Amino acid sequence: MLKLFAERLGLSDRYLSHIKCNRKNIGNHVARTIEQRLKLPHGWMDREHDAFNMPSDDKEKLFVETALSLFRAQPHEARELMLDLLREKLHVLNEPTPTKNDSPAIASPLETLP
Repeated sequence: MLKLFAERLGLSDRYLSHIKCNRKNIGNHVARTIEQRLKLPHGWMDREHDAFNMPSDDKEKLFVETALSLFRAQPHEARELMLDLLREKLHVLNEPTPTKNDSPAIASPLETLP
């Protein structure tokens, strides 16, 4: 199994075994190669990944797989636009919602200028 995975990554199985056993560090060049071969985003190997945040059910798994496939199929500019839209939506969701008791905001004089 390790040999097949090493072949897929374009690495020797011995080198991959050394990485697995913590005898060798991955290094930046090998990390980027692994990301490219596995079609992972640039820098993915540099971050910790929490196994507890994996999809909790089949619907979540389908959503994540579909969203990731769509994202990966887009050119760089479209990916950036998708990320911007998600950030914008998350920002709106994280803003406090006004309650009945909140008084309306008073516009500053600068906001009323044409």
